[in-house]
Amino acid sequence: MKLFTLDALIDHFSGSIPNNLLAGYIISLSDLEERNFVLQRFLDTLSRKKIEFDVLRFSEDGLEKLLSELASFSMMGNRRVLVLEGADTYSVKKLQPCLGLLQGSLDTTVFFLGKMNKSLASFYEKGNELLGCFDIPKEKPWDQKTRVIKWLSLFLHAANKRCSCIDYLLDRVGTSFATLTHEIEKLICYVGEKTDITQNDINAVCSPSTVINQWQFADKVIFGRLNSIDVSIAVVEDFHFYLSLFRKQLQLGLQMSIATPEQVATSFPKLYPKKREQLASLSKRLGAPYFQKGLNELFETETLSKSTSVDLKHLLEMFILKLEKEKMAL
Repeated sequence: MKLFTLDALIDHFSGSIPNNLLAGYIISLSDLEERNFVLQRFLDTLSRKKIEFDVLRFSEDGLEKLLSELASFSMMGNRRVLVLEGADTYSVKKLQPCLGLLQGSLDTTVFFLGKMNKSLASFYEKGNELLGCFDIPKEKPWDQKTRVIKWLSLFLHAANKRCSCIDYLLDRVGTSFATLTHEIEKLICYVGEKTDITQNDINAVCSPSTVINQWQFADKVIFGRLNSIDVSIAVVEDFHFYLSLFRKQLQLGLQMSIATPEQVATSFPKLYPKKREQLASLSKRLGAPYFQKGLNELFETETLSKSTSVDLKHLLEMFILKLEKEKMAL
């Protein structure tokens, strides 16, 4: 069984506890904190169902210890939850003995945590009758942001808190899940008995990130506020993600450059008012021809990137330099 959303996974856990759980689950998110977040949702589900359990975690050289634990008779009266961290570091040949030991194990649930790779994928294929797999395919930056906000809302809900400006928190501290959960813990402590977390609370507690994120980088490239930011900040392996972000920003600028003030006020509801006014002013100053030329250059850059011999970092630099030249000519 493969599951791709947290809601589906929690529904599965809730409906399967206690007697119909699968023997093991692969949690194959790339981020360690996100994997632990998903695992904690399972433990929370056990608690809600009033199931008593014990957790054993195995990290360094953990597979051998996990196999030994699985092979031993459980002296515990509670359900065993066994967690193998870094499961992606083992070959499928080394992982495979787990499957035989998981057969008929009714009082034990094993979690294999790691990044999805060929080894984990093969392990799942060999044991898909015993194993569930939670995996999120590679996301667009905006899809990842939406998911992270939803997960953080669950974190807040568990603490009986609300925050209507989580977007602002992400803009301020970045998109690292570990950082965000740490900052929310600080905010929960800071607001005390107050239910709502406000932008003023975030400003008081959360220090701005010094790391520029992908959205900020694309914004600076298109709207001309690069200053001393080096082009190498854009990771080449995310090259095509950056192209999609550049396209989105260029299209936004083109729309704003020809829109009336009334249209600007009503046509871009997802932008904060202050940000909307700022981008509208910049778009009018740069003008529609600039954004149209940018889209044309982007098309040429994307076409060239399909060549196997091209240097993607060089292509990215050339695209940015051409935009800078256009801005200097205005």
